[in-house]
Amino acid sequence: MSPRASVPFADLFTNLTIDPRPLSVGRDFEVYRGTYGGRPVAIKVARGDSDTPAREALLEAEAAALARLTGSGVVPELIGMTRLPGGRLALVRVWVEGLSLATLIERALVRRRWQGGRRWNAPTRALVARLCDAVERVHAAGLVHNDLKPDDIIITRASNNTVSGSDLEVVLLDLGLAARPKHGGPGGTVAYASPERLEGDAGTVKSDLWALGAVVFELLAGTRAYPADQPVDARLERRHPIQRSPREAAALAWRQLPSELQVALAAALDADPRHRPKNVAAFVRTLKLARHDTSGSALPNRDAAPNHASRATSTVAPKRRWRDPVLLAATLATVTAAVVAWGPMSRALGFDRSGSNTSAACEAVQRRAEALCRGLSGEAACRAALTATDDCAARADLLGACEAP
Repeated sequence: MSPRASVPFADLFTNLTIDPRPLSVGRDFEVYRGTYGGRPVAIKVARGDSDTPAREALLEAEAAALARLTGSGVVPELIGMTRLPGGRLALVRVWVEGLSLATLIERALVRRRWQGGRRWNAPTRALVARLCDAVERVHAAGLVHNDLKPDDIIITRASNNTVSGSDLEVVLLDLGLAARPKHGGPGGTVAYASPERLEGDAGTVKSDLWALGAVVFELLAGTRAYPADQPVDARLERRHPIQRSPREAAALAWRQLPSELQVALAAALDADPRHRPKNVAAFVRTLKLARHDTSGSALPNRDAAPNHASRATSTVAPKRRWRDPVLLAATLATVTAAVVAWGPMSRALGFDRSGSNTSAACEAVQRRAEALCRGLSGEAACRAALTATDDCAARADLLGACEAP
């Protein structure tokens, strides 16, 4: 299918309305919002100068990739291409309403959601599964993306309103570098480029896997696996395996990830393509994720072993969470006051739970409190705050608030 065949040039130009205020202005392209036939669209326009032919070639490549992936659900629907007044080439696609993965990472970072690798929860698992599915569909269409990065991964809501995390959809933007495996020149974003791409090799499924591993690491760790933005620095960084990163932030984040994630990401980010998973499906198996069918329902991953490491890791994660003494003290003081006040109030309202004060329950709560506080500089004060009430059920409520991610 020709990228221009969906809508003739003249018809597209006649029925296209463009907001003159650009949404973004880059070195090579400008992006505008507009409407076509009553539908919101995005218009990507090549900037005009001596490099215009190369930019137009990228637009043509992106249109071809979008046309090839039509119906997959992982890329925006292509409307067509046209030339604007002045002769600049423009690609027109359906507007995707959603949140970029880069924005999601930034918000989670502000909310301090990465301590102890605790971000590997059910919603994040569902999101990573969707992302892997999107990349796998690109590969199934006979293409490699060649420029995976959080800025161009859009998280949106599924139209079928499924539940349990499956209501998320992943849409991939910016397929200007997409090409058949082992075709197309080097390029892409340095921070997410595999070592062989930095050396000038053409993209392959294995190089996309490296970029996918880097994106997943950043989502889970809150920092880039290899932060350098310049090719020379990036090549030096990639001489170090991710588990021995020369960057302090990346090394610290790596140590806080659960062990099964370390195994999967170390393989995806291996400098030698031969040592990476052979495809996205193999990477999903190492992550022990459920697969999804095209209707959005979760499918069991029968190849995955039981996730014993995950359960073992989750028992120790709370101990690493409260690093800020001020935050710990303030949280404990606030929640303790609420729980202590709840005791007499609950009795007055008829919700007295004194029947739960069994010896076994109290001992279990005490053990959980000791585990949570162990290793902190204020270990004794932490334990005293968590057992400030004589009601074991109230203690459990307080402990649950402190253990929650």
